[in-house]
Amino acid sequence: MLSIEPFSIWKQGETTGRGNARKPFPKSGFSLSLSDAGFDSFEQQVAEVITFIKAHKRDFNLIRDLGGCLQEVELWLDFGLDTRMFAVGVQIDYVPVELIGLCAEMSAGIKLSQYSSHRLEEEDGDESPA
Repeated sequence: MLSIEPFSIWKQGETTGRGNARKPFPKSGFSLSLSDAGFDSFEQQVAEVITFIKAHKRDFNLIRDLGGCLQEVELWLDFGLDTRMFAVGVQIDYVPVELIGLCAEMSAGIKLSQYSSHRLEEEDGDESPA
């Protein structure tokens, strides 16, 4: 039994999305929240995730081992980031070797999901709060 609570759980075939965009999940799965840091604090997210993984190493070993018993299991850490591409020529976000090593032990990948910040809408003339 895991000592960590999933943030969300979904089952294969259940629908996701809204309106005409509704579609069934192709696989069952769950997500965990490993950091409370904001999308503008990538370094803090990384530090909190490293601490969380170390504190819950037993749980992650159980998840890894369960994945070895199932077909088509995917495990990854998804870091949500505010995109800076509208303000800079290149966006570079560094993933430290320590986190890469922890992910390798868990057979997990790392995903960087960039999101357009609400601040960009304000710069376009919409000064109202979101």
